[in-house]
Amino acid sequence: MRQESVTKKVSTLKGHQDHSVMLSDLEGTRKELEKEELCSPDGIAAPEVYTKLLACYLLENDLCSAKFLWKRAPTSAKEADGTLAALWMVGQKLWTKNFPGTYAALRREWPAYLQQAIGELEAVIRERALALVARAYTSITLADLTAFVGLPSEQVARLAQERGWAVDGTVVGPRPAAPPLHQGTSCQQSLALLTQYVSFLEN
Repeated sequence: MRQESVTKKVSTLKGHQDHSVMLSDLEGTRKELEKEELCSPDGIAAPEVYTKLLACYLLENDLCSAKFLWKRAPTSAKEADGTLAALWMVGQKLWTKNFPGTYAALRREWPAYLQQAIGELEAVIRERALALVARAYTSITLADLTAFVGLPSEQVARLAQERGWAVDGTVVGPRPAAPPLHQGTSCQQSLALLTQYVSFLEN
């Protein structure tokens, strides 16, 4: 489900020649890549198209579309250079809310055209994890929070303090972020948030 708007500029997900192009329109990039896949000869796109599209889905937190892309991608794309398979490993870890495994899967050598997107993806995942912790916990050990955030404990403690969370030695008291003013939440959005919350607690 596309539940989160990614407004920061993401990397070179569009265009095969100029990898320095920065894009802020992630949705537009994703639609162009989907179109490129559909219009490819015999319905089989270049491996890079599938990899970029999968990165878009992960950035949008659209894990269902990410899973379907992996299923429909041809074997040639999956085995081209291992990049698509490595990126799907990140998706699998996200699917099970395995944050330590997610960060571990992200820490590898990525092609130049994906590097900025991977950096953005790690930052987005970290923010999602912190938001879930804030909703799910009133108290959490620094060690557990470090696992969710994927950073050294000293950095995690500073990050928690910057968010206004109480840090008392090895215990952190998360604080839910205040909801935006004058912004309603639809029933569908509420159900999606509840699903994420329950899944997070179960895992």
